[in-house]
Amino acid sequence: MFYQKLHIIGKNYYHENSVKTRLTLKPGQHGTKSLLKKYGDALVCVRFRYDPETKQRLKTVELVIERSDWTPPPPRFTNNTLVPLRINAKDMAIRTKARAAGGRWNPEKQLWYVSYGNVVGNVDYVGYVMYAGYEDFPASNKLK
Repeated sequence: MFYQKLHIIGKNYYHENSVKTRLTLKPGQHGTKSLLKKYGDALVCVRFRYDPETKQRLKTVELVIERSDWTPPPPRFTNNTLVPLRINAKDMAIRTKARAAGGRWNPEKQLWYVSYGNVVGNVDYVGYVMYAGYEDFPASNKLK
């Protein structure tokens, strides 16, 4: 069964899928000055959302309600870690990019292995990376 997330604002219910955000403003931009006076440093942004069903404009604010120290986790992989990519044989453009990035083909596993530093943040490889849970990942670093 499909459930939609509902937002309750006042006495009205808004379906998340119908309300569109058209504008997000940072503190200090035109249209945020009165809210900046009211909320101060806690103000993160102001959004203008539009609901076509009710024909209403909603002005919402995002606030910081708590600050605490946090230590980021160590990187999951180093830039030299080889990550497996499943690239279709017909997808020559991605195969060429993988090869240019120093990727190596493993015919036994039918996978390309490219260093994580060349894959991370590269939209060309979205949908091709095999994630943890793959039997040989990240032990594939033995491949040379």
